[in-house]
Amino acid sequence: EAARAGAAPVPNFERLARMGTNFRRCVSSNPLCCPARATLATGLSTRGHGVLQNGYYLDGSIPTFMRLLREAGYGTGALGKVHFHPHYSSLHPDYRSYGFDVQHITEDGRGGEWLDWIRSEHAEHVRAVYSTVWAREIPEFAEYGPDGEDLAAEMAKVPVQRGAYELPFPEELSQTNWITGHAVDFIAAADVNKPLLAHISYVQPHSPFAPPAGYRKFVDMAKVPAPVGREWKDDPLGPVCFPGLGNVDNIEFGWEEAREHYFADLVHLDAQLGKVLGALERRGRLEETYIVLLSDHGEMLFDHGMVSKGEMHYDACVR
Repeated sequence: EAARAGAAPVPNFERLARMGTNFRRCVSSNPLCCPARATLATGLSTRGHGVLQNGYYLDGSIPTFMRLLREAGYGTGALGKVHFHPHYSSLHPDYRSYGFDVQHITEDGRGGEWLDWIRSEHAEHVRAVYSTVWAREIPEFAEYGPDGEDLAAEMAKVPVQRGAYELPFPEELSQTNWITGHAVDFIAAADVNKPLLAHISYVQPHSPFAPPAGYRKFVDMAKVPAPVGREWKDDPLGPVCFPGLGNVDNIEFGWEEAREHYFADLVHLDAQLGKVLGALERRGRLEETYIVLLSDHGEMLFDHGMVSKGEMHYDACVR
């Protein structure tokens, strides 16, 4: 809403809004990645599908809408983040059994196919990419690939980026651009006489907020709203869990920097949406395609003195 109100240019978001219907009070089934994505795939509540938290697997025997579409003759592709498996289980997850014919996966762990591409095709940027890998304790990093390489030890030589920052490598190498590239290729290669499902899902804007260099200049901080205050702090009836849920007293960067980078990420995502719309136009599919733009959850962004997402049922998190 703030981006569309002038805080940052998002012409493709606005174009899509003009083309269809906006659900301004849409509420996530669960303000966490895995449970919310499991609900989107199955139509079941958190208790119905059993993915109670991040770190759970989505039961492959439960019907998904992707599998139903594939059985109905759709070509189906998963491009980017799916998160039906815990990140710590594998950096090379296989989601095809859930209903995808094609998959090109990169998720929050930043390992797997995208990292393999960086290492093989853009080795000069490997150390910079390693600096953005924050979940280095994922077991697969210690025994990575067919040769069992210890990438965890290699990454330990490179300090990890903290807080909000600009990507220390070119935009075209970002996860976001990589996902879009595979999405555009998937659309271009598909049989125009066959219905198509493209599940295009980005890691950003997810903390740590890390847009490519050059996008912060598009953000008008004068139009970015300040966070809502911690009204619960001195309330004797305030939930006892709140001080442990990302209390701003424990965060080393300020809300202005975090929100500036977050909105810069949105500008970058808007440009990617433009590429996807362009790919559909070139194939003559735009007018016959339903485009659903949504998030799995919100982001506190310092509202009520909190960051990230989780058991914080404020609008910033659940809408």
